Amino acid sequence: MKYLKIILFSFFLSLIVTNTYAAKGVASVYKITMTKLEMCDSTSTDSACNNPVTIGTGESSPIDIASTTAGAAAASYGNLGLGKFGTTYTYFQITMKRAFTVKGSAKDGAGTTCITAEDGDSSTAAEGAADGGTPAEVTLYAGFVGDSGDGLPLTMNSVADANGGTPAAAGTIVDNSEFFQYREKLDTTLTLKAGVIPTVKIAFGTATALEAIGNMGNCTQNIAAQVGFIAGEPDVTITFE
Repeated sequence: MKYLKIILFSFFLSLIVTNTYAAKGVASVYKITMTKLEMCDSTSTDSACNNPVTIGTGESSPIDIASTTAGAAAASYGNLGLGKFGTTYTYFQITMKRAFTVKGSAKDGAGTTCITAEDGDSSTAAEGAADGGTPAEVTLYAGFVGDSGDGLPLTMNSVADANGGTPAAAGTIVDNSEFFQYREKLDTTLTLKAGVIPTVKIAFGTATALEAIGNMGNCTQNIAAQVGFIAGEPDVTITFE
């Protein structure tokens, strides 16, 4: 029996870190890179993807979510037909690069509008610039270095490589890490049946996908206090048909 082998699978996550002092702004460019996609069975939790099955591997091209029309596929990645028939899945786990390409503006904790200006790195938030110029397309990192006590959810953790090797504890980002895993709980469970492979559809919004952490002063960073720009979370709706 032949099964449908190619599924157009567009997926993203309801990221990344909830921070009391983060102000959110519009991203006109928001590019992410996925390296692995897994489905997790019904015993899984926010902190653990149990009995995973890999449905996508390899580094995707940079996917610009900001340029994607709501409801349209941002990219093709993964094959639901690789899942086990009869198994109920309740989570997806995505391994991806922490480095995002972002362009936009946001108000900081003091209400000052700042625009993207300089790259961040794997350990620090990025410098901004005062509003009035043209935002630059920069590299911003997702998540703070630290543990869940710093506001990181249990749904994410850093990993050593693109394949998800040597995962850190749930809710922990290790210094200098370049990759992370994120687990997304599905709104409805997914049970695959032979001959019936659903299509995954997603709607994106990036009106709050850039985060300015804390009071940046003159749109500057404060490395010690982790003040500056980071990649924030887009608005995401996932449905199966």
